[in-house]
Amino acid sequence: MEETILQYLLINSDYFTKIFPFLKVSQFQKIENVEIFKLIQKYFNKFEKNPRPKEIFLLIQQNINNPLKEKVLDQFKKILKSSKISNFDFLLSETEKYIQKTELIDAIYKSAEIIEKNESFEGVLNLIEKALQINFDYNTGIDYTSDTNIEERYNYYHDFSKGINLGIRSLDEDLNRIKNKTLNIILGASHSGKSAFLVSSAASALLQKKNILFLTLEMSEQEIAKRIDSNLLGISTNEIKNLKKEEYLQKFKKIQNKLGKLVIKEYSAGTFSTLKLKSLMNDLEAEKNFKPDIIIIDYLTLMASSRVSLAKAGNSYTFYKLIAEELHGFAKKENLPIISASQLNRGAYSQVNAGLDAVSDSLGIIMTADVVIAILNTDELREEHQILAKILKNRNTGKLTTHTLGVDFERMRFFDVDQIPNFKKSDSKPYLINF
Repeated sequence: MEETILQYLLINSDYFTKIFPFLKVSQFQKIENVEIFKLIQKYFNKFEKNPRPKEIFLLIQQNINNPLKEKVLDQFKKILKSSKISNFDFLLSETEKYIQKTELIDAIYKSAEIIEKNESFEGVLNLIEKALQINFDYNTGIDYTSDTNIEERYNYYHDFSKGINLGIRSLDEDLNRIKNKTLNIILGASHSGKSAFLVSSAASALLQKKNILFLTLEMSEQEIAKRIDSNLLGISTNEIKNLKKEEYLQKFKKIQNKLGKLVIKEYSAGTFSTLKLKSLMNDLEAEKNFKPDIIIIDYLTLMASSRVSLAKAGNSYTFYKLIAEELHGFAKKENLPIISASQLNRGAYSQVNAGLDAVSDSLGIIMTADVVIAILNTDELREEHQILAKILKNRNTGKLTTHTLGVDFERMRFFDVDQIPNFKKSDSKPYLINF
């Protein structure tokens, strides 16, 4: 493969442009190939364009001394005479695999040195992650004025199969759905209902026949499943345990065919990162043929960064911003939405006018997110079974609005007040929506 790479660097400008930025001397093993690649690098660094065979031939004559010169010239002639590959996409694919393999081998060797020196294991994770992330971007962007793209844009504006609704009409209208390739953050003070909102979002997505990967870093898998059961079956989390087995199975079977698929996976706080997320998705696809349409993480500030520790980051702003950037990049790469949560300051519990300045852990998260919704709560609102949902950031439509929502915490449901006929604020009971 080394010879093929060198051959096409010299004879194909498109190949050179796509591949050269990813190449390093360490990816070539044969000494003659190393020398040829060094000369290609030297030429490009000076003239900022790809060399032709004749130019490299002259550089070999001028820069390499005997006896190595004769070996390099023989290898150079052999490379140019090698048979050509007609399928350009196949060539790019094989080159990508080769570079990934050589980078992974190099990362393994360097990791062994790190382990031997008893240095931080994070260095090992970073090396492996960088090697696995190497990929060529074959997309050259959209041609805005072309007839094809005009039609594609129209279809995009009217394609409601992508992304999800939260199941709350007022928010769905203002956000125009939770879109693919986005990071969406739910803000709330402690015990304000962040996890309940994430559970409600998961239940709504299930009813849209979406596949959901729900990652819990706080509660157990079974507790999340119980809350989703409560939402879908309309039975409070405290009463669901009193159902007889036959009754529970009968209720669930009535809705089973209306649902998408849901996988719930539990991790300890501080142990989960996007590196583990990618590994988990690979395992799920291979073992269960499961590929999510949306990922829900409860929640972001309990995650770890794939790149640095909190100690190395130096402060929570940098650390949580890195995690948000990693999640945002993952959402883009996998072409799906991610919903997670973050903390508001304690004082925001009773402040219905709280804004972005009330973010406890890191404003860096908010800078990276596409959509930010604050759940604002007071004792008075709780008595009325209500919260305020305040859209603080909205890259989808730009609308920044505040809505009063009804909330049934016993059944993990959020809804517009007018969804309940004859809704009375003074009514003391939680409200039930039948799907």
